[in-house]
Amino acid sequence: MITRSHNWVPLDGIETVEQDGRVSTTGISLCNPKVCQAVLLNYSQLKQNGDGVFDTDTWYFMQDFDRCAETALKDYPVYEDIATWKIDGLSNAEIQLRL
Repeated sequence: MITRSHNWVPLDGIETVEQDGRVSTTGISLCNPKVCQAVLLNYSQLKQNGDGVFDTDTWYFMQDFDRCAETALKDYPVYEDIATWKIDGLSNAEIQLRL
């Protein structure tokens, strides 16, 4: 469940590699930058909603997101800081000051 309502939202996505090498996605996919942006902006609420609720897609989706983010950011500490600050709700102006 992606919200606190009792309506289930399926989090299935399909990734396809096109002939020119581009990855196209349908549904909810971590290969879609807009999905990742939405997750970062709503991270705390998504994490709280799915925490310990193992029979929902949200818990598994957030586990996958955390693993992908950790792998992608491990060699880039500045980007990791920026992602953390975004999750913490800092504005772009506040992040610029910290940088």
